Amino acid sequence: MDNYSATTLGHSRQEHCLDDLTDVRSSGTVSFGRDESIYGEGDPVVCFYKVTSGAVRSYKVLRDGRRQIAAFYLVDDIFGVEAGLEHRLSAEAIRPTRAVAYLHRGSAVGLHGLDDRLFRDVVTSTVSDLCRSHHHSILLGRKSAPEKIATFLLDIAGRMKSDTFDLPMSRLDMADYLGLTIETVSRTMAKLARDCVIRMQNGRRTIVLSNKPALYRLREVEHLQFSAVCSTAIPGRPAPSAQQSRIRWADMSEDAAALLTTTERGHWPRPT
Repeated sequence: MDNYSATTLGHSRQEHCLDDLTDVRSSGTVSFGRDESIYGEGDPVVCFYKVTSGAVRSYKVLRDGRRQIAAFYLVDDIFGVEAGLEHRLSAEAIRPTRAVAYLHRGSAVGLHGLDDRLFRDVVTSTVSDLCRSHHHSILLGRKSAPEKIATFLLDIAGRMKSDTFDLPMSRLDMADYLGLTIETVSRTMAKLARDCVIRMQNGRRTIVLSNKPALYRLREVEHLQFSAVCSTAIPGRPAPSAQQSRIRWADMSEDAAALLTTTERGHWPRPT
């Protein structure tokens, strides 16, 4: 991961929110350019935001200067809600982004002034963010590079409600989110494309999940060999050999094994 320095440009941008907002029920639309700071770690909480176009990353700069991305916020996601009076992370626009800003003075006290619909949206978004954070911590600690990429692509597809989507984030953003190097992300994406699991179009920005079952198996079945998983269920391609598709059945959980159908078990025999 590359080195980064913390920025406080977001604090001044947040102050602009106050120009048109008089209470927590008020809102105004704000725009941010590519890579522009929205707020910095330690900045006072002034506004929270709902993304209407573009995408946002939240991150922390570690003591050694490396960046760890904690979350990506896409259209209709809410971010910037805090339990305290300061932001715990920094936030930047990944691409030109527009968002609705809501005045947010003093966390819980301010949230009591929200109308019912917005309050439900904030709670739903916060719970979803918490669930993604939980899965992210597991992903960082336990999964291999192919599993991380598969999990990430399936998550983005689910959030965008389409198997064909434009990735708003760069390969470097993906690397800093997944705890990988940019070279590993690029190699793994290229291998998934060679194995017809995904297709990359428009300069590798548009992703098509052409073999979604293989991505699910990569995500869920930890001990399947990468080549074996990617080679199955692709029309017109020969089934993998027994050597290529060897599985550590003894280490596989019952839930993971249940993901494999009888036909698939025929392609992937138990080791002798």
